[in-house]
Amino acid sequence: MRSSLVSFALLCFTTWMSLSNATHGPVIGCCEQWSETKVPLNRVKNYTIQSGGGCPIKAIIIQTTKGKRLCSDPDDRWTIRAMQKVDEETKALLQESQGEEDGSAVIITPAEAPVSKKKGKKGNRRQGGKLKRGKKGGRQRV
Repeated sequence: MRSSLVSFALLCFTTWMSLSNATHGPVIGCCEQWSETKVPLNRVKNYTIQSGGGCPIKAIIIQTTKGKRLCSDPDDRWTIRAMQKVDEETKALLQESQGEEDGSAVIITPAEAPVSKKKGKKGNRRQGGKLKRGKKGGRQRV
C-alpha cells in the first residue's frame, strides 16, 4: 500500500512538472542576464523591451546595425541614451514621411449647389436649368 502511494505521488509530481515546463518553459529570445557590452550609439538600430512576463529578468534588447543583440539593464544610462536615440530617429522618419504625404495630397473641396429659398408643398426644391462644369471641376448653374 505504501509503495503504491509513493508511486502515485511520484507520478503526480512528474505530470505536474512536465505540464508546468510545457506552459511556462524557457522562452526563446529572452535575456537571462544583462550584458556589460556597450557599442557606439551610431551602431544602435532598434530596441525591444523585455518586460519579464515569461522571461526571468526585465531588460532592453538592443539590436545593432550588424545584427547583434545586447541585453541591457533598463536603468543603465547608456541604455536610456540608446533608446532615446532610436526614438528620435524614428520620430524624425515619421515626420519626414508625413511631410511627403502632405505635399502630394490633393485637397478636394465640394462645390455647393444653390438651393431655392421658396418653399413649395414639398419643401425646398432645386432650381431648374442645366449644369455646366467650371474650371476647377465644380458644377455651376447656367
